[in-house]
Amino acid sequence: MSQPPRHKKLHKSKTPLTKPVWMERYGYVLLLVLLVLTALLRLRLLGVPLERDEGEYALFGQLMLRGIPPYQAVYSMKFPGTHFFYALIMLLFGQTATGIHLGLLLINAATITFLYLLMRRLTSASAALLAAGVFALLSVSPTVLGFAGHATHFVLLMAMAGLWLLQISLQNKKALWMLAAGVLLGAALLMKQSGVFFSFFGAASIVLWTIINDKGNLRRFARNMMMYFAGGIIPIIIITLLLLYWDVWERFWFWAIEYSFSYTEQVPAGRAWRHLIDNSLYVMEGWVAVWIVAAVGVVVLFIVKRFRQQRFSQYYLLLFLIFSLLSLVPGFYFRPHYYVMLLPAIAMFAAIALDYLASAAASASRRKWLPALSGVLLLVLIIMGIRHHRNYFFKDTPAEISRNIYGLNPFPESEAIGDFIKKNSNPGDTLAVIGSEPQLYFYSGLMPATGYIYTYSLMELHSYNKQMQQEMIVEVEAAHPQILVHVNIDKTWLRKPDSPLDIFYWMGQYAAANYQLIGTVEIYNNNTVYKFSPKALTDTRKSPFRVMIFKRK
Repeated sequence: MSQPPRHKKLHKSKTPLTKPVWMERYGYVLLLVLLVLTALLRLRLLGVPLERDEGEYALFGQLMLRGIPPYQAVYSMKFPGTHFFYALIMLLFGQTATGIHLGLLLINAATITFLYLLMRRLTSASAALLAAGVFALLSVSPTVLGFAGHATHFVLLMAMAGLWLLQISLQNKKALWMLAAGVLLGAALLMKQSGVFFSFFGAASIVLWTIINDKGNLRRFARNMMMYFAGGIIPIIIITLLLLYWDVWERFWFWAIEYSFSYTEQVPAGRAWRHLIDNSLYVMEGWVAVWIVAAVGVVVLFIVKRFRQQRFSQYYLLLFLIFSLLSLVPGFYFRPHYYVMLLPAIAMFAAIALDYLASAAASASRRKWLPALSGVLLLVLIIMGIRHHRNYFFKDTPAEISRNIYGLNPFPESEAIGDFIKKNSNPGDTLAVIGSEPQLYFYSGLMPATGYIYTYSLMELHSYNKQMQQEMIVEVEAAHPQILVHVNIDKTWLRKPDSPLDIFYWMGQYAAANYQLIGTVEIYNNNTVYKFSPKALTDTRKSPFRVMIFKRK
């Protein structure tokens, strides 16, 4: 029987954009190989010390495992989804940096898999594998802080799984799959507020499908949207009921809603472009060729005839890129780890470009092996990026990785400080950290004496700053913490010229009257000096980057 004309196949929803190659048969085997190779790259990164965001999530998770609800003992402007995931990860793998990063390894592997499955439905197995490979590499890159378990990784897990189920539902007309997709994309919002853009994209993709592939069927469109939004609101209702039951709703509302708006207003619009340019250049370092190939993919999608004929996938990918870009915008911070949410879109377009170039070469030469050229091109890009970051991938120790990326922040020292605090306290004691170092609470295992685990909010220029300083002072004095830690490092405060200074005046007087110095950590460019004994404290050298540990008299 003769084959149907090519143009008819391209109009079917399940037909790939690019010509299938031998990867159609072995795609899942190659995906498994990719996951193993990615895991091998991540294995030596498991011990990288926790930084501040990870410290917060770990502390929340630690308290949850003790039966203490989120927002009850400590405050955060982040939605609680990632905190719940951290609690689950630590329950399974232990309350250590290694256990947390092992959980991240599995989260990343699952995200890679769902991206592959989604891209395979939109294009072909070869393009899907290429997209998975590009994303796997970029998401472990030091330029997006890929070794750290930021909320962006958890957003993508929910988003990629949800979008894959959404495509299954649209193509197979399964209402329950639509409900499940809505649940997952609603959960993406709970991981981080900017996850809402993936929820919006899910709705936009339903509209797009109805217009292009469903002939404007309003009845099915209404059913799809109803099921999608019903699913999306389920996780929101569940978390709302839990917060009300735990009697922490008002505190959650203030920190995650009211204060978070003040936080997003800290960067003037005039500085947004500078933040965008500087951080984009940082994120692309070593991977410029990949980003250029992705830009080529955007062009290919709209100028190559056979891509234009598959209108749904064409506009779906473009909309996905737009909504992914929007997820970076809130607050105009454009921090490097925010770009993790853009990486699936970059990977998809890079895959389209690579797959098209290989397919075009095969068509021109009539040699069936040439589509494998796409894999060779990807390998070249991988080698270029890994070579640029070879110290990170193969040489530096976990502590050196932390120091090279975060400078003289006390992350490599935090575990030793936590152990020292444990030795000088009892399990029921409380700890007050005057500074933004929540990981110290986690490592020490002591209960926080104040909900203010970050002091950034005390220095920011908003109407709450002086009130917050007074609240922190009152909470610390009421708790009578056995251990007091003062962090004298600029980045733990981010003090501004007009920031109120009440907290510093109080700290000097309160510590002198009630505490004795039992240890300091002096951080220098080339080494750290731990003064953890009375004799060591006689050393009068002082670094401008220091952590002081006090014990109640």
